[in-house]
Amino acid sequence: MKQLRTALLLLLFLTISIGTGMAQNREGKWTLGLRGGINTWNSDYNQHMVGDGGAIMLGYGITDWFSAGALAGYEELKAQQNPSGATDGYLKLQAIPVAMVGYIHILPNSMFDPYVYAGLGAMLYKRVNGDNVYIPNSKFNTTVLIPMGIGFEVPMTGNLSFVADAGYRVTDAYTDYIAGGLDSYATAKVGIDIRLGSDHVDEETVVPTNTVYVDRPVVVQKTDTVTNTVYVPKTDTVTNTVVIDRTPVPPRDTITNTVLVNNNPIVLEKGKTVVLKGISFETGKATLTIDSKDILLLAYNAMVASPDINVLIVGHTDNVGQRDYNRDLSVRRAKAVKEWMINEGIASSRMTTSGRGMDEPVDVNSTSEGRANNRRIEFRVKD
Repeated sequence: MKQLRTALLLLLFLTISIGTGMAQNREGKWTLGLRGGINTWNSDYNQHMVGDGGAIMLGYGITDWFSAGALAGYEELKAQQNPSGATDGYLKLQAIPVAMVGYIHILPNSMFDPYVYAGLGAMLYKRVNGDNVYIPNSKFNTTVLIPMGIGFEVPMTGNLSFVADAGYRVTDAYTDYIAGGLDSYATAKVGIDIRLGSDHVDEETVVPTNTVYVDRPVVVQKTDTVTNTVYVPKTDTVTNTVVIDRTPVPPRDTITNTVLVNNNPIVLEKGKTVVLKGISFETGKATLTIDSKDILLLAYNAMVASPDINVLIVGHTDNVGQRDYNRDLSVRRAKAVKEWMINEGIASSRMTTSGRGMDEPVDVNSTSEGRANNRRIEFRVKD
């Protein structure tokens, strides 16, 4: 077990050295993982030996904090009996473990993501003694396999992570050809995880033909008859606080039949883009601030007023930080706005999300005002 502890310390040192601090988004993505490392076999033989092994994993992010997938690999499990007695002095398993595994990610979308995992599967194996003779023959034997363990992931680039984990695998009692207690083995591995697919656009991109910048209030469109209900914010004259009047009678321009918000007729048109200035997030996070509520409510009203409108919600950041990290952050912020809309009753099918990070600035990044303008959420209305 001394070798196993040494390997784990080496893994921690390598991770601290390699990590670059780029968070990644896992939800809705496939991950391909490659691992290599060592193991020690806990059998009825009295001396543990270190063996080699490798694994491949294919997983899917059901949420950012939970993923599931299949794990397969090859292990060489070795043991020694000293003195040998009635048994052969040396035994090696040539083992192929296969299992379905679930992962719980403790700090998803962070620069250091520890996780725990457990699963259920089977292991095919052959026994070989010190004379390289198969026991009892060269046919594969089968045992139940219960994998469990802990690990951590450190993002290296937008779609590549360094991964290290240590685990335990429980099998039946007969893998060592001795009907004693349950056999098992400990394992420690390092490797990489590769996120498959694009990390910044979840559906098709809409190229706007025109962009409208709106600075409180934001867009509301209504050119239909009064059959579509819109709840319009109004201002409390005492506290000057925006409140929502749930009476479905919005003010209306009697000439153009356009819904007015604070007497500003702003129309949401197909093929155009609206910048929702006023939506803000906690620094470095995708958590909406309380100050964003008023603008979000106005955007909600716009969606209610135009049930035939579908939008691409696009997130943008300034240039502070690394490009891949900012792109991922912009994706998560766009998704946060979409989730807010879904919770208020807007159909998910009407909204897609995209993140452009720092790649599409509308102002300079050399001033605080310019950076604030570049940190924005857009509604790009689809044709």
